[in-house]
Amino acid sequence: MRPTRNDEGRLATAIAKPATVKIEIPSTGDKIDRSHHIGSLVDQQAVDQAADWYVAHRNTCERPVVVALRKRFGLTALEACRTLARAGEVAQ
Repeated sequence: MRPTRNDEGRLATAIAKPATVKIEIPSTGDKIDRSHHIGSLVDQQAVDQAADWYVAHRNTCERPVVVALRKRFGLTALEACRTLARAGEVAQ
């Protein structure tokens, strides 16, 4: 930075504007649908059953909820999270 004089004759430091950097990530052009990979890891019947239970017992369910759902229904962490998402859909 180079010192300059302001209107009052005092030394002032000119502050440069920050540079904008644009980063482009190359794309293959193909949209890859990976939802089938995650979906195959989830027992949808168990998720639906747990979601129905959670909607009915939301206020009395132990906390943390994910841990409680995993213990009660034998779910994976992913299934417990999907259960909460599904319960939110059902409750609306």
